Amino acid sequence: MTRSIRNASESSEDLNVWPIFTDLLANAFLILTTFLVIVLLLPLLQGNDETKRQGPPPIITLPESESFRFSSGSAQLSPAFQASLRKTLIPQIEQLINDYDIDVVELIGHTDGQPNPGTGNLDTLINRSPASRLVPGSNADLGLMRSLAVVQYLQQVQKKDKKFQGVQFRAYSAGSLFLPSGKPAPASNANQPERRRIEIRFTRLGQQQTLGQ
Repeated sequence: MTRSIRNASESSEDLNVWPIFTDLLANAFLILTTFLVIVLLLPLLQGNDETKRQGPPPIITLPESESFRFSSGSAQLSPAFQASLRKTLIPQIEQLINDYDIDVVELIGHTDGQPNPGTGNLDTLINRSPASRLVPGSNADLGLMRSLAVVQYLQQVQKKDKKFQGVQFRAYSAGSLFLPSGKPAPASNANQPERRRIEIRFTRLGQQQTLGQ
C-alpha cells in the first residue's frame, strides 16, 4: 500500500512539470512574437523617414530688414547682420541638413532694378578677397557679392565651430531678374527693398553627367 502511494506521488510530480513547461513555451512564443513585430515594423518606420527626406526641403529667404540689411552698393555684413545669422539662420541650416541629408547649400543674391554705375573689380579679386572688398559693376555683381559674403561667413563658422561638416556652400546671383514670387521682374529702376534678398536652397549632389560623351 505504501508503495502504491509513493508511485502515485511520483506520477503526480511528473504531471506537475507540464505547467512549468507550458509557461516556458508561452514566454518563448511571446518573445518570438515581439521580435517578429519589431522586425516587421522597423522597415516601415525607416521608410517613413526616407519619404520625409525625399521630399523637397524648404527655401529660406533673408529679406532686407533691420536684421539682414546691407548698405547701398555694399556686401559688408554688419554686426547686427552677423548676430542674426548666428541666432536664426545657422540653427535652421543645421536642422535642415540633418532632416534632409543635405550636402550642398546654395545662396542666391537678388537685387532690385536700380542701375549700378560702378566699375567692378570682381573679375580680378573675387577668388582672393573677402566680399566686403569687392566693387560691383552691375546688379548681377552686387547680388553675387552679397551671397558670397554670407557664404564666407558660414564657411568661417564651419571651420571655427566644426559645424556643417562635409557640406559645400555655393554663392550665385540672379541680379534683378526675379521677383520674390519667382516670376520674372518687369523692367524698373525704382528703389524696391522687398526685391533685395538672399535666397537659400538646400540640395544633394547627384552623379555628374556630361552630355555628348
